Amino acid sequence: MLYGILAGNKVHLSEIARSLNETIPLKKTIWRLSRNLFAFEEKETIMENYVSQVKKQIDEESAVIVIDNSDITKPCSPMMEAIADVRDGSTGEIKKGYYTIEAAVLSKGKKMPLSVYEKVLSYVQRRTEMLSITERHKIL
Repeated sequence: MLYGILAGNKVHLSEIARSLNETIPLKKTIWRLSRNLFAFEEKETIMENYVSQVKKQIDEESAVIVIDNSDITKPCSPMMEAIADVRDGSTGEIKKGYYTIEAAVLSKGKKMPLSVYEKVLSYVQRRTEMLSITERHKIL
C-alpha cells in the first residue's frame, strides 16, 4: 500500500493499484487493497499521531477552526448506497449526491488549514452528525 502511494503519488485505491503494475486484473488488486485497508486495526494510533503533529502546528489558545458543510454530487450514479437529493452549491440545482462536513484548524500565522475532521454523509445521517459534532465540540 505504501509503495503504491509513493510510486503513484495518489491516494485513490485505483491509482495505487495501477502503480503496483501487478499481472492480475486491476479490479482484483483494488478489491484486495480495499479488504486489507478495511481490516487495518491501527487507525486510532495513526489518528493520535496525526493530532499530535497538528497540535505542534497551531496555537491552541487562539486557534481558528473552520467548519465547512458542502456537497458532492453524483448525477451519473443514481444507484449508489444512501444517495439522496442535495443542492449543488456550484450551480444551485438539485442533484443526486451526498453532504460533506469538514473541520480544519488554521496553522500558526493562519497560513495553512489543517484538516482535523472529514466525513461524507447521506441526507439521513447529516442532521444527526451535525448535532453530534456540535455537542461534542460545543460549537453552538
